[in-house]
Amino acid sequence: AKTLRKSHENPSIQKLYADYFEKPNSHKAHELLHTHYVARPKYRA
Repeated sequence: AKTLRKSHENPSIQKLYADYFEKPNSHKAHELLHTHYVARPKYRA
């Protein structure tokens, strides 16, 4: 089996963007795929 090493060449990812996210870096893609940093206090045992 051929291994896909570049995510932008993956046919499943291309279809996902074509059908749902419209284009890379679109507002919808950013809202659903990007994480947001939240500072959390350190845990002390």
